[in-house]
Amino acid sequence: MCGNLKKLAEYHVEELSKNPKLDLEKIRSTKYLHEFDRHVQGPTWGYPTEGAYYRDASSVDSIQAARIPIFASK
Repeated sequence: MCGNLKKLAEYHVEELSKNPKLDLEKIRSTKYLHEFDRHVQGPTWGYPTEGAYYRDASSVDSIQAARIPIFASK
């Protein structure tokens, strides 16, 4: 999956290079999805770590705040 994201980043490299928060060499050297998120999502949206990004993107708070029964499956 990270390979596809890296290809997408290369396709949009001109636009990405306009963002001073992104290090294109770090993006190009990523091997795993969490590394890509660390070098792209974190800096783009202001998260200090990929873990902070994942926590904020998680639906766990919304699910815990639900006041009606929810049926879900894996």
